[in-house]
Amino acid sequence: MSARLRTVCRRRAARLALTVVGPALATVLLALGFGLLFDARAAGDLARIGLGPGSRMLLGVSHLAGGFALLAPSLAEPVSIFLGFVVSGMAMYLLALGQVVVAGGPALTAVVLLAYGVSSWLRHRAAEMSWQRMLLRYGEEADARALHGGRSRVISPTPHQRPR
Repeated sequence: MSARLRTVCRRRAARLALTVVGPALATVLLALGFGLLFDARAAGDLARIGLGPGSRMLLGVSHLAGGFALLAPSLAEPVSIFLGFVVSGMAMYLLALGQVVVAGGPALTAVVLLAYGVSSWLRHRAAEMSWQRMLLRYGEEADARALHGGRSRVISPTPHQRPR
Protein backbone atom coordinates (compact mmCIF):
# COMPACT_ATOMS: atom_id res chain seq x y z
CA MET A 1 0.00 0.00 0.00
CA SER A 2 1.45 3.37 -0.96
CA ALA A 3 2.02 6.18 1.51
CA ARG A 4 -0.59 8.34 -0.23
CA LEU A 5 -3.23 5.62 0.05
CA ARG A 6 -2.44 5.10 3.74
CA THR A 7 -2.79 8.84 4.34
CA VAL A 8 -6.13 8.93 2.55
CA CYS A 9 -7.38 5.91 4.54
CA ARG A 10 -6.26 7.48 7.81
CA ARG A 11 -8.00 10.78 6.97
CA ARG A 12 -11.19 8.96 6.02
CA ALA A 13 -11.13 7.00 9.27
CA ALA A 14 -10.62 10.19 11.28
CA ARG A 15 -13.45 11.94 9.44
CA LEU A 16 -15.75 8.95 9.99
CA ALA A 17 -14.86 8.83 13.68
CA LEU A 18 -15.61 12.54 14.11
CA THR A 19 -18.84 12.15 12.16
CA VAL A 20 -19.98 9.31 14.43
CA VAL A 21 -18.67 10.62 17.77
CA GLY A 22 -20.20 14.11 17.50
CA PRO A 23 -23.85 13.05 17.19
CA ALA A 24 -23.30 10.26 19.73
CA LEU A 25 -21.99 12.77 22.28
CA ALA A 26 -24.88 15.09 21.49
CA THR A 27 -27.35 12.24 22.06
CA VAL A 28 -25.74 11.36 25.39
CA LEU A 29 -25.81 14.98 26.57
CA LEU A 30 -29.42 15.45 25.47
CA ALA A 31 -30.47 12.27 27.28
CA LEU A 32 -28.63 13.35 30.43
CA GLY A 33 -30.19 16.80 30.22
CA PHE A 34 -33.72 15.46 29.89
CA GLY A 35 -33.01 12.98 32.67
CA LEU A 36 -31.78 15.71 35.01
CA LEU A 37 -34.80 17.88 34.30
CA PHE A 38 -37.58 15.30 34.35
CA ASP A 39 -36.40 12.24 36.31
CA ALA A 40 -37.20 12.07 40.03
CA ARG A 41 -34.28 9.72 40.70
CA ALA A 42 -31.85 12.37 39.43
CA ALA A 43 -33.16 14.80 42.05
CA GLY A 44 -32.53 12.23 44.77
CA ASP A 45 -29.05 11.40 43.48
CA LEU A 46 -28.05 15.05 43.31
CA ALA A 47 -29.51 15.74 46.77
CA ARG A 48 -27.41 12.90 48.13
CA ILE A 49 -24.19 14.61 47.00
CA GLY A 50 -25.36 18.01 48.24
CA LEU A 51 -26.83 19.69 45.16
CA GLY A 52 -30.27 21.27 45.35
CA PRO A 53 -33.05 21.73 42.78
CA GLY A 54 -31.50 24.90 41.36
CA SER A 55 -28.30 23.05 40.60
CA ARG A 56 -30.31 20.24 39.03
CA MET A 57 -32.07 22.70 36.71
CA LEU A 58 -28.78 24.40 35.84
CA LEU A 59 -27.09 21.08 35.07
CA GLY A 60 -30.07 19.88 33.02
CA VAL A 61 -30.29 23.04 30.94
CA SER A 62 -26.51 23.12 30.41
CA HIS A 63 -26.55 19.49 29.24
CA LEU A 64 -29.39 20.26 26.82
CA ALA A 65 -27.65 23.38 25.50
CA GLY A 66 -24.40 21.46 25.09
CA GLY A 67 -26.16 18.62 23.27
CA PHE A 68 -27.85 20.98 20.83
CA ALA A 69 -24.61 22.96 20.35
CA LEU A 70 -22.70 19.77 19.49
CA LEU A 71 -25.12 19.22 16.62
CA ALA A 72 -24.11 22.57 15.07
CA PRO A 73 -20.77 22.10 13.29
CA SER A 74 -19.56 25.66 13.89
CA LEU A 75 -20.15 25.36 17.65
CA ALA A 76 -19.06 21.76 18.14
CA GLU A 77 -15.35 22.24 18.76
CA PRO A 78 -15.41 25.15 21.28
CA VAL A 79 -18.44 23.74 23.10
CA SER A 80 -16.95 20.26 23.40
CA ILE A 81 -13.69 21.64 24.81
CA PHE A 82 -15.57 23.89 27.27
CA LEU A 83 -17.90 21.10 28.35
CA GLY A 84 -14.95 18.74 28.68
CA PHE A 85 -13.35 21.06 31.22
CA VAL A 86 -16.65 21.60 33.07
CA VAL A 87 -17.36 17.87 33.27
CA SER A 88 -13.79 17.13 34.37
CA GLY A 89 -14.26 19.68 37.16
CA MET A 90 -17.40 17.84 38.23
CA ALA A 91 -15.51 14.54 38.18
CA MET A 92 -12.79 16.04 40.38
CA TYR A 93 -15.46 17.35 42.76
CA LEU A 94 -16.97 13.87 43.02
CA LEU A 95 -13.53 12.38 43.63
CA ALA A 96 -12.94 14.93 46.40
CA LEU A 97 -16.20 13.78 48.01
CA GLY A 98 -14.89 10.22 47.92
CA GLN A 99 -17.39 8.92 45.37
CA VAL A 100 -14.93 7.14 43.11
CA VAL A 101 -17.49 4.90 41.40
CA VAL A 102 -19.84 7.79 40.61
CA ALA A 103 -16.95 9.89 39.22
CA GLY A 104 -16.14 7.29 36.54
CA GLY A 105 -18.96 8.34 34.20
CA PRO A 106 -18.16 12.06 34.19
CA ALA A 107 -14.43 11.34 33.89
CA LEU A 108 -14.96 9.17 30.81
CA THR A 109 -17.34 11.75 29.32
CA ALA A 110 -14.78 14.51 29.94
CA VAL A 111 -12.03 12.55 28.21
CA VAL A 112 -14.23 11.83 25.18
CA LEU A 113 -15.42 15.46 24.98
CA LEU A 114 -11.88 16.82 25.18
CA ALA A 115 -10.57 14.31 22.64
CA TYR A 116 -13.41 15.15 20.26
CA GLY A 117 -12.88 18.89 20.67
CA VAL A 118 -9.13 18.78 20.21
CA SER A 119 -9.27 16.41 17.23
CA SER A 120 -11.94 18.48 15.48
CA TRP A 121 -9.92 21.64 16.18
CA LEU A 122 -6.78 20.07 14.71
CA ARG A 123 -8.74 18.84 11.69
CA HIS A 124 -10.26 22.30 11.18
CA ARG A 125 -6.82 23.89 11.44
CA ALA A 126 -5.33 21.45 8.91
CA ALA A 127 -8.17 22.19 6.48
CA GLU A 128 -7.59 25.94 6.84
CA MET A 129 -3.87 25.53 6.22
CA SER A 130 -4.46 23.44 3.09
CA TRP A 131 -6.87 26.09 1.76
CA GLN A 132 -4.30 28.80 2.44
CA ARG A 133 -1.61 26.80 0.60
CA MET A 134 -3.94 26.22 -2.33
CA LEU A 135 -4.87 29.92 -2.54
CA LEU A 136 -1.21 30.91 -2.30
CA ARG A 137 -0.32 28.49 -5.10
CA TYR A 138 -3.22 29.82 -7.20
CA GLY A 139 -2.05 33.38 -6.58
CA GLU A 140 1.51 32.52 -7.63
CA GLU A 141 0.23 30.92 -10.84
CA ALA A 142 -1.90 33.98 -11.58
CA ASP A 143 1.13 36.23 -11.05
CA ALA A 144 3.21 34.03 -13.36
CA ARG A 145 0.50 34.19 -16.05
CA ALA A 146 0.38 37.97 -15.80
CA LEU A 147 4.16 38.22 -16.11
CA HIS A 148 4.39 35.88 -19.09
CA GLY A 149 1.54 37.09 -21.25
CA GLY A 150 -1.21 34.74 -20.14
CA ARG A 151 0.87 31.56 -20.16
CA SER A 152 0.90 29.59 -16.93
CA ARG A 153 4.64 28.89 -17.04
CA VAL A 154 7.70 30.06 -18.85
CA ILE A 155 8.26 28.11 -22.03
CA SER A 156 11.92 27.75 -22.85
CA PRO A 157 12.82 28.03 -26.50
CA THR A 158 13.60 24.86 -28.38
CA PRO A 159 17.18 24.38 -29.66
CA HIS A 160 16.37 25.52 -33.21
CA GLN A 161 14.70 28.73 -31.92
CA ARG A 162 17.66 29.89 -29.84
CA PRO A 163 19.64 32.80 -31.18
CA ARG A 164 23.13 31.88 -32.41
